[in-house]
Amino acid sequence: MIEYKGYFFLIHSKNTLEIRFPSYRSTPFLKIRGKSAENTYNVLKNVLDAYKLNKSVREKDGKTVRELPAAIGLSVVTYLLASYNVRNPAKYAFVIEKMVNGELVIGKYFSNFIEMCIDLSSCNGGDGGQLVDKSVATIVSKSLRTILDSLS
Repeated sequence: MIEYKGYFFLIHSKNTLEIRFPSYRSTPFLKIRGKSAENTYNVLKNVLDAYKLNKSVREKDGKTVRELPAAIGLSVVTYLLASYNVRNPAKYAFVIEKMVNGELVIGKYFSNFIEMCIDLSSCNGGDGGQLVDKSVATIVSKSLRTILDSLS
């Protein structure tokens, strides 16, 4: 089991969104590109700012970098997986809100989805620019959405 200590880094630049941990220089866990990146980032920005969940927000190398505590970072990764390849990423924004407020009793199990993504991706050969292979993210995302849809 991976121990999640330290900080997660949500990095946004034009048409690209990625999350890294445990450091800014780590290989991205997941990258989202194109219009989906913009839509997903806007949802995240609104939730993170509304609940004041960022440790810090800064501009670095032409990118917006949001440093997030581990618990918030896990919620964001869960959200990114749930909203991966969906047309309306706002549909799953409740994941972050409920996990942060302790209202999602099964939230503690979502780290298993993250670990499964990493393990399956390493079996798959990985995706050069990120830890999680795109096909693995798609499969795990569908499973996670099935669970979340049953809760809403």
